Amino acid sequence: MVARINGREVRTQRESLLQHARRAGVRIRSLCGGMGLCKKCLVKVERGSELLSPPTHAEKEIDG
Repeated sequence: MVARINGREVRTQRESLLQHARRAGVRIRSLCGGMGLCKKCLVKVERGSELLSPPTHAEKEIDG
């Protein structure tokens, strides 16, 4: 899969968006280690959301 984060292309397989962003040099806070508990790593997907894996339980709770 190819992700474009802040204009930078990152190729990867089976990684989270947080992992993609970190490999692209984007600093995103995640006090809980990216588990979705602290909500510090919340990001907006502008395009391509159909390519994402189903949301986790924590992600569903964030969306309400």
